[in-house]
Amino acid sequence: MRDARHNRPERLRGLDLVDSPLKACGIDDEFGRGLSNYRETVESCFGELTGLGLHGLPMWVRTPRRVALWTAGKLLIQAIKCAQRQRLTAIRQ
Repeated sequence: MRDARHNRPERLRGLDLVDSPLKACGIDDEFGRGLSNYRETVESCFGELTGLGLHGLPMWVRTPRRVALWTAGKLLIQAIKCAQRQRLTAIRQ
């Protein structure tokens, strides 16, 4: 809800961008709505990864190199599981 008394200026600006940043110029644009939808998709993916084991690090993963390797491994495992769920196969050339 767009209410200046109950929202901070940053939130009001975000609501204006989602509505349409070019509406004041007379151009009806879907940029803001597309950006909002994309953000929801990204946040949903991160939420799914958190729920599937990316939320905590084992005790032995503490150096930046190990964190990077452990995270990359978890992301690869998740990508493989997702591809199997969607029954994706490699494209043969």
